[in-house]
Amino acid sequence: MGVLNRLRSRQAGYRSRFMTIASGRDRNVTEGGAYLLHLEISRALRIVVGALGKVRLDAGHYIYVGSARRGIAARVARHRRLVEDKAGKLHWHIDYLLVHPRTRLVSVRFLRGAEECAWSERIARRRGTSIEVLRFGASDCRASCRTHLYR
Repeated sequence: MGVLNRLRSRQAGYRSRFMTIASGRDRNVTEGGAYLLHLEISRALRIVVGALGKVRLDAGHYIYVGSARRGIAARVARHRRLVEDKAGKLHWHIDYLLVHPRTRLVSVRFLRGAEECAWSERIARRRGTSIEVLRFGASDCRASCRTHLYR
């Protein structure tokens, strides 16, 4: 949970750019940007994630960095539905994790107009951050990110 604590401690300086998507009023946000999913995995799990194949994740807290060119609230709402329903069409790597019964979505934050890869690199540089699955969420990344899922 080191990444999450560090993100929270740095939020004061970025507060005006952060927004928690928690209510219906956020559904009308049409702009793009990056978002952070704080996930908790209750027990170690093994899943098959699309072309990545078999993946093992230990129990603990994770941060996933995603983005949407526009309609970021709709993207996050889709992620929330996958977590709640534990079913749905699996399109992105994160979808395979979100539908797993041991995965809980703790919180969501997004940064309007922010770059996904810039935030991914910022998180990767933090002391105590680990990469559990190479290329997770970053298989089409043009910035050569090693992953977009951090523990």
